[in-house]
Amino acid sequence: MNSEGGISLATKKTTKTAAASKEKKAYKVSKKRSGRFAVQHAQSGKYINGAEKVAVLVKEGLIKAPGPGKKEKEAKTAAAPAAEGAAPTT
Repeated sequence: MNSEGGISLATKKTTKTAAASKEKKAYKVSKKRSGRFAVQHAQSGKYINGAEKVAVLVKEGLIKAPGPGKKEKEAKTAAAPAAEGAAPTT
């Protein structure tokens, strides 16, 4: 109540908090019971797979960037000894 006998309405100052000022995320990331992650597009609701999913998870810091695959490692190790063992013929 104010001095005039009426009830005054308190005005709230609205300030942006850190969470409110962030951009809305384009993806929704959830962790499955198996420990893996699901990445869902925020607007369309479709699940994201493949390289785009890996990029989102790396950006969020949930996984580390994957290294070279098994086939790539085998190709490098097979090419290295062949190059060393190949002596020039005279």
